[in-house]
Amino acid sequence: MQKEQKRYVIGHKNPDTDSICAAVAYAHLKKELGVHVVPARAGKVNKETQFALDYFSVPAPDLVEDVYPRISDIEITSSPIIHEDDGLCELWQIMKQNAFKAVPVLNSAETLVGIVTVGDFAKHYFAGLDAKEAVKEIKIDKNITVKDVMEKNIVSFDVEELLSNVKATIDEKGYKTYPVVDDGALLGVLTAESLSTAQRVQLLLVDHNEMVQAVNGAETAQITDIIDHHRMGGIQTAEPLFAHIDRLGSTCTIVTQLYLQNKVEIPKQIAGLLLSAIISDTVLFKSPTCTEVDKKMAELLAEIAGVDLEKYGLELLKAGSDVGSLKDEEIVKYDMKEFTIDGKIILVSQISVMDDKAILARRDGLLATMQKSCTDGNYAMYLLMVTNILKEATTLLFVGEPQAVIMEAFHKDITDGCQVYLPGVLSRKKQIIPQVTEAVKKVCHG
Repeated sequence: MQKEQKRYVIGHKNPDTDSICAAVAYAHLKKELGVHVVPARAGKVNKETQFALDYFSVPAPDLVEDVYPRISDIEITSSPIIHEDDGLCELWQIMKQNAFKAVPVLNSAETLVGIVTVGDFAKHYFAGLDAKEAVKEIKIDKNITVKDVMEKNIVSFDVEELLSNVKATIDEKGYKTYPVVDDGALLGVLTAESLSTAQRVQLLLVDHNEMVQAVNGAETAQITDIIDHHRMGGIQTAEPLFAHIDRLGSTCTIVTQLYLQNKVEIPKQIAGLLLSAIISDTVLFKSPTCTEVDKKMAELLAEIAGVDLEKYGLELLKAGSDVGSLKDEEIVKYDMKEFTIDGKIILVSQISVMDDKAILARRDGLLATMQKSCTDGNYAMYLLMVTNILKEATTLLFVGEPQAVIMEAFHKDITDGCQVYLPGVLSRKKQIIPQVTEAVKKVCHG
């Protein structure tokens, strides 16, 4: 029987509120439309998102760290077993009755300890005679047990082993049968032919469309949907897909529209999450990415969710700005995204706060952490947006190669080489990435 194909609705790595809430809401919509999918996340839930999930009593989506195909994604053949203290008569009967040429061997604790094949059986006992004839002519010694003939140095696989590793081992060893275990317990066996039954995981991407931002292993999956509000990042697929990308302030605005277009009722909890994401991504409608459509959808969702839009919005943003307990590494990776610009990979993180003094007081530690990430990951540059929600401004910290790029992008003189103040800048998508993209081209190509 074919295994059911895994289908995940999932946002980008280092997910923000829009990414996680869009995954939950779009998964619910797909289920209502008859498609079974599972909401997932590719990283840790931040404080703002957790506030929204708790407020509307919705569990966080399951963490999916990668979608590389594993043994658990294929059909594992059930196998007869033999115990190490059993006699050869029992072994031979099992082999004849089940037409198996290799049988896993367990000990009294039901743990895999070996494997025995027809060849092992014949070679040890019948000294090269034809096994079928030998069974007729020779009385099997009852004192000889399976332990005496089994192969103890077995090659077995854990059920979560990557199929790429399995294939490499099978190609190297060339055995016919390999036991599969889960925490030592035998699940069954696989053969080289078993690998052909693997189905690719299906991914429904929300809030991103660039492979560098996607969950690890996305290149091995089948991408069926993209719901997003960012620039096109050059993703390629082998098959046609459903895509809805629009210049709106939030992915969840698009998801809300899809509910309305498909005439699917929006439950109160889902409305609350959709609203939270719109508030977050538009910074309560202050971001230049915000549109009248975002505002209209937010008003509708607030009514369904039964909350005061302004009051709830401030509570949500305040919860997200409580970052005093975060370590330097957590701050610089907060809502971090990778972008490929003119062949260079850069990291851009954004953390939004009500008061930026405490974070900027830690500037030296943050810059050192950013520089280490650049060096370790061979990134061209690392930008950290420290956005002050109340002042509607961003202090941009940067390391790597970007000083000339930053000067060109924002027409600012850089006095200390690693920081620039950008009044009115709230949006990474609209006020950072496009400007940096053009500046990189000018600086690198004149």
